[in-house]
Parts: sequence; structure tokens; C-alpha cells
Amino acid sequence: MRLEANLLNISLFIFVSYLFGSVQFGYLISKYIYKIDITKKGSGNTGGTNVIRVVGMLPGITSFVFDFLKGFLSALLAREFFMEDALMIAIFAGLAAIIGHNWPVFFRFRGGKGVASSVGVLFACFPMLGIATLFVFFGVVLVSRYVSIASMSAAAAATILAFAFRMDLEAMIYCSIATLLIILRHFSNIKRLVKGTENKISLGRNRTSR
Repeated sequence: MRLEANLLNISLFIFVSYLFGSVQFGYLISKYIYKIDITKKGSGNTGGTNVIRVVGMLPGITSFVFDFLKGFLSALLAREFFMEDALMIAIFAGLAAIIGHNWPVFFRFRGGKGVASSVGVLFACFPMLGIATLFVFFGVVLVSRYVSIASMSAAAAATILAFAFRMDLEAMIYCSIATLLIILRHFSNIKRLVKGTENKISLGRNRTSR
């Protein structure tokens, strides 16, 4: 009975994490504060980058923060609530939040690309790896001016570092899955990069494409 209760609690927590991830803060901020339907503007993506491009810097950064917290809080609370196998449960809860963000049940399964939420899980479970990932991201952005390339490069770097430094199995599993999800969600960006039509980031509102 105790094992069944634990499995039920874990399953419920992971499901709630998915629902939490499904809340599209970028859409809510744009729609109810700025009266803009972000799903019908720009790329139609509900993530922070499209919010920056269409609505502005402040709402975009706010969206990034909330998206980060989706992954961070889901993983962190799992580590606090569960004593046994807490790290692995935290990873599954974090991945559930990322999947919710990418394919939200509340928004017809059309969400963001999961980069900020993925970094949130990293900081909750493997903070040093999260810091290293941010350095890679900002470094690639400064050199290439492509947010999409920076996002995929940072994700790949996290996986490479996890294996290169022989980190915990949980780190290797999480980074591998998160990287695959990020690359999958950036498929349209990859096609634009190949065609040479991907926009570079700039300080302007209408120049960033993701």
C-alpha cells in the first residue's frame, strides 16, 4: 500500500507539473495586459522571444522569468517533497513542465520552445551546469546574433559537459532528453538557417525571430 501511495503521489505531482507548464504566461501577459494575441503575431510562438519581438522588452523578459520558474519550481519542489529518488523524480517533474510549456493542453498544444523552462530545471538540479549553459548561450548570441543557434548550442553543451565530466546518471538523462526536445522545437529555425532567412537578434522590437 505504501508503494502504491508513493507511485500515486509521484504520478500526481508529475501531472500537476505538466499542467503548471501548460500555463502560457507569455500569452496571458500579452493578451490581458497589452491586449495583443501573441499567437496571431510574429511567429505565433508563446515564448518570451516572440513576446519581446511583438510586445516589447519588459513583457518578454517577464515571460522568460515565468517560463524559467515553471521548470525551476517543478523540479525544486519535487526534491523537497520526495525523500527517495528525489533527483530522478525532480527531473521527470521538470520534463513534464517543459513538455507542458511546449505542448500545452490549455492552448491546443501550441506553446513555446522550452529553453527557459529547461534552464530552470538545470538550476534546480544541477546549478553549476546551469551557469555553464548560460555562458555558452550568451557567448554564442554575442558571436552569431542568432538566438536559435545559441539555444541549441547551449543545450548541446550541457549534454556534452554532463557526459564529459561523468556527472550523475540523472544529469546525463535529463540533458539528453532536454536537448532533443529543444532541437525538435527549433526545427523551423533550422530550416530558416539553412535557407538563410533566419533573422538575427538586435535591440529593435521586430528583428528577433524564433
